[in-house]
Amino acid sequence: MQVRVLQGVAPFTEEAERSISQWRFNPAQSDSRAVPSEVTVVIMFRPHSHGNIGTGGPALGFTPALPQGDHSALPIYIFDPEAPCSSYLNPPGVVILDLELNESGSIRQMRLVHDVLTFTERVRLAVKQWDFAAAVQNGKAVRSTVIAAVSFVAVAQCQ
Repeated sequence: MQVRVLQGVAPFTEEAERSISQWRFNPAQSDSRAVPSEVTVVIMFRPHSHGNIGTGGPALGFTPALPQGDHSALPIYIFDPEAPCSSYLNPPGVVILDLELNESGSIRQMRLVHDVLTFTERVRLAVKQWDFAAAVQNGKAVRSTVIAAVSFVAVAQCQ
């Protein structure tokens, strides 16, 4: 498996790349045979910061990067879930969603892979607002999969 980081900030990119390289996937299939494939993984890390508490909206610092030619599905707009101060008093965690996209890049189906009760519904609502450029294979838009992981870290105290 090859991991390619398109955008991010150290030390988060290194940790994300290290973690993802340990993931294992069932191979994509066509006519009951394994075929090469790509999966997009979008990781949003919400570090503990009083500036992050109670905020939500377009993700700051995110710039869409759309290459020419064939590519996996790529985000063009990411909406950051709001996390009120009270939710940070709960254990930290990562909400992971498996998004099935259609040929236009719209989310066809959203499956929960990992639940964090305090944050899951907020993440679902935020991810529904995300926009993607469809995956392109042999010059044509195709259905694809995106893994969305939104991480929350507990804070010692909120104001």
